[in-house]
Amino acid sequence: TLTMQLERPLAVGVLVFNHLGQIVFLQKTDERQTNHSVRLELEELSAGLYFVKIGLENGETRVQRLVISD
Repeated sequence: TLTMQLERPLAVGVLVFNHLGQIVFLQKTDERQTNHSVRLELEELSAGLYFVKIGLENGETRVQRLVISD
């Protein structure tokens, strides 16, 4: 579960992609709130390197590496 606490209420999008740039998970919310909780359903993914991109409706983005191991 990915939990975010924002300074002001904004809608959020969460995108997970693999090292080839293929999207493996996507969830967007239109709800403008300061606290967001997104369950990343990644159980079916193979071991490897992934990237989690969090986008806010104001255009800000953050990208974090995610390593899934066996």
